[in-house]
Amino acid sequence: MDCHGRRIHVGSRVRVLKIAAWLERQIPADEFARLQSLVGTILPIAEIDEWGTAWKFPQTPDRIYTHDLALDSDEMELVDPTSHND
Repeated sequence: MDCHGRRIHVGSRVRVLKIAAWLERQIPADEFARLQSLVGTILPIAEIDEWGTAWKFPQTPDRIYTHDLALDSDEMELVDPTSHND
């Protein structure tokens, strides 16, 4: 589910609203800054795990990240809620 309670599917496009603050203590500062740069961007979801966390593997032509990005509901917003029928 996204921040509005809308269902997210693999392939859904979501806007990154924030990066979990606890990550700042877990990864190097430059890597956290790269993840922070994703706030506001729209990314497709690659996987949803058994706990309902949506995963994006943030690789773009100009950047490759060393960490996968896991997004909880409050950290993402579905961009096109009409793209899937439930």
